[in-house]
Amino acid sequence: MEGEGVPVRRVQVGADLEGYSKLRNREQRRAQALFQHVLQAAAADAGLDRGEWITQSSGDGEIAILPAEVDETRVAGRFVPAVDGLLRRHDERRPARERLRLRMAVHQGLVHLDGASGFPGEAVVHLARLLDAPVLKQALAAYAGASVALAVSPEIYRDLCSYPGGLRPEWFREETVSVPAKGFTAQAWISVLGEDVNERARLSAEATPDVLATGEKDGRYVTGDVDNTGQWVQGDHGMAIGTIQGWPR
Repeated sequence: MEGEGVPVRRVQVGADLEGYSKLRNREQRRAQALFQHVLQAAAADAGLDRGEWITQSSGDGEIAILPAEVDETRVAGRFVPAVDGLLRRHDERRPARERLRLRMAVHQGLVHLDGASGFPGEAVVHLARLLDAPVLKQALAAYAGASVALAVSPEIYRDLCSYPGGLRPEWFREETVSVPAKGFTAQAWISVLGEDVNERARLSAEATPDVLATGEKDGRYVTGDVDNTGQWVQGDHGMAIGTIQGWPR
């Protein structure tokens, strides 16, 4: 079609607030302001200029297309950890209702920058599906002390973990992202920053034989003298053992 724009390959990052719809009007206003402040400060910490980002906001979230010279190692390896650090410092002395927790996703691919009401391109759709994936929501919900859950596409994970000084493979767990209503299924690598997602899976798996041996329904764990039904918590960061809405399966 004449005049149709040419797509460009860019790194894309998305962020979404957990539990935003449950907040009252004034709380939503404060959450929005803090959300933008954290993104701005984290970008500065990572040596990124937010003024050069092309963003699409939704009140409780944002999708951003980054400049051509910005690579994924800077975004996932420095920007996302900076967001986590800022949120942890904000949240550490606040009650649960006042804490700010985010789901984040990083992807890359071709995107049109001249869309009439957004960013046309399969890569941006893919990013949005990762950001809203049930498995990412479950991962964040499973760790009461966490501030950020991150999903990255396989190509981002591969590049990051092979880069010297990049993210470590053991910080991630591979998951299938499925959104049946949208006809979307893809693999992604999930990390809950500051938490060992693979250790939690191992602990859950170790508890399973006791459940099967007792004939009890899922959710009962017998460890030593402790007989517990439901989730229980272990460790300094309040790591819940047991399945929380399917995490881990």
